[in-house]
Amino acid sequence: MKTLYIHPPDDHPAHIDWANSIKADFIEYTDPQSPVQSLINLINSAKLPDYDTYLITGIEQAFLKHPKHMIYLVADEYLLTHTLGIPFTQPSYKISLLKPLFSKLDACITISKFMYDNIKDFLSCPVYIVNPHIPDDIYDKLYSLQPDLNTHNIIFIGRNHPINGISILIKSFNILLKDYPDSHLYIIGKGHVQYDHPNIHTLGYVSDFIPFIRRTSLFVMPGYGQAFCTAVTETMLAGLPAIVTNYTGAKEIVSQLNKDFVSTTDPHDIASAIYKYFDMSSKKKLKLSHKAKLLAKPFNKHNSCKRFKNVFNEIIT
Repeated sequence: MKTLYIHPPDDHPAHIDWANSIKADFIEYTDPQSPVQSLINLINSAKLPDYDTYLITGIEQAFLKHPKHMIYLVADEYLLTHTLGIPFTQPSYKISLLKPLFSKLDACITISKFMYDNIKDFLSCPVYIVNPHIPDDIYDKLYSLQPDLNTHNIIFIGRNHPINGISILIKSFNILLKDYPDSHLYIIGKGHVQYDHPNIHTLGYVSDFIPFIRRTSLFVMPGYGQAFCTAVTETMLAGLPAIVTNYTGAKEIVSQLNKDFVSTTDPHDIASAIYKYFDMSSKKKLKLSHKAKLLAKPFNKHNSCKRFKNVFNEIIT
């Protein structure tokens, strides 16, 4: 049984590990930036080599092929733009265009219960959940960390994209500064602008974010259609409590840490959750830090790849 994994140029490390766990072959495709490019990808799908199973990351990628199994790895916000209308809405006519594409699917694998709940009724095939894992090369380093929980410093990790809600976080942080003027916000990720405030530090992409975790006491991800966000589990493994929104896939884990740490996308609500954490005693913060590590510990490569392989085998047998 031969499997071809069709993936974007800048693929997530967890997805690569999953494909390797099922001994798939790899082929990179051009990430569509326009409807024209999507159409070109669809037409070019006829030129793909023949395989028993195609594991696709874009709905149009293998449309003109007829394998035994077509499996869609739903790991981004695209379907949410149709079901929830976030982070932006799609024209209604696109749904009718998608239906022939969906009819080719034998199954979907998505990466969080949040995604499952919001796409399962949109699809006519079975939908499975496999949470992504923390990369092996940083797992042990993160687990051994102890951040400075006595600071009022916040870290954000993610590219500048509407799904990550950085504009929401900036509003929340400005509210917070009125009562915590010593608070600093560290923004890590590609594409962010510089802010005209000495307490907001735009760092861009960094190859090693561990030094910045050490100097902070809280991770905040104001997701707005964020399918999972491995930065949540990564920073929790390092001992940082996390605050996320109800539009963030990792909210299931954060809610086990503290249900009040899952907020709406309203900047005042996020600020209120941050206040609640900053106002806690040092003893309570330390207890939360230890709990965060325990909750994130299962999100390792072994567990994740085992789950993915079991789901994949269930689909194809």
